[in-house]
Amino acid sequence: MTSGRIAVTGATGFVRTQVLRNAVQGGFSTVALLRRALGEGPLPAREIGELDGSPIPAAALAGCSVVIHAAARAHHMGETGSAALSAYRRTNVDGTRALIAAMEAAGVRRLVQVSSIKAIGERSGASPLRPGDLRRPEDPYGRSKAEAEDLVVEAHAAGRIEAVIIRPVLVHGPGAKGNLARLMQRIQRGRPVPVGRRENRRSLLGVANLADALLRVAVAPVPVRADGRPPIYHLADDGVVSTRHLVETLAQGLAVSPRMVRVPGWLLITGATLLGRGAMARRLVDDLEIDDGGFRRDYAWIPPLGLEQGLLLMARAWALQESEVPR
Repeated sequence: MTSGRIAVTGATGFVRTQVLRNAVQGGFSTVALLRRALGEGPLPAREIGELDGSPIPAAALAGCSVVIHAAARAHHMGETGSAALSAYRRTNVDGTRALIAAMEAAGVRRLVQVSSIKAIGERSGASPLRPGDLRRPEDPYGRSKAEAEDLVVEAHAAGRIEAVIIRPVLVHGPGAKGNLARLMQRIQRGRPVPVGRRENRRSLLGVANLADALLRVAVAPVPVRADGRPPIYHLADDGVVSTRHLVETLAQGLAVSPRMVRVPGWLLITGATLLGRGAMARRLVDDLEIDDGGFRRDYAWIPPLGLEQGLLLMARAWALQESEVPR
């Protein structure tokens, strides 16, 4: 078991806040690593500057024994091309490189790298995606996360750090933004949601479950692999959900009746592609199921929160927040 403070990066706050909340409840000593530490907060925080490859002061990691690296340039729909890849690399790759260098300078050995399922692919096909499958990232965000994984693998194999890499699927929970927030807004406003005629299978991960798993990794011994590489795990809630059932569950949490339009998958994707939203359409009809059996076995992990329960909590929190917004 590790001792010392657990440092957590994550400027957006969604995952970081939940990890810190769980850590406090579990009696762990923590510190948030932020771009700018503004004033006094409820928990200790240290400033590390922009995660853009600039040197990170080793003093920011003083007294820490492990870093949970959840900070990343978030995935933005529609970003493509070399400019987008450069922007993702600056934070997700160069920032990770600078963090590893700061860890070495501070004598911090343990790194829990929060990667993304997008580092390996966007869809699962006939069988669930496994950590050892060939990586096929499809967009700049996924490529940058795969490249960051390579940095961590190299540093671990060289004995500079000891690392565990976690690839979460889409994370849901109170405060979630992006596609989930847009979907809840569409459902609440009574707008039709197109879904495929086939019941697809998608793995999701509650933010409370992710935080629980990350803290478990932070304090447990790192499993040793014969090839000298760090262990890589996929992570998800129990079970899978179809887009139809996802919409129905969110609508239940929002206390509205959902409007769904059944459309053949090929037609939905073709039409959305013509409007520049092909990737979004694929997420409504494709499968993205993962195998996280290795993590559950190695860490004796059972998600504390059920998938449907987590989705309902998110929708109810979002509805409450929306009701408090001045109109």
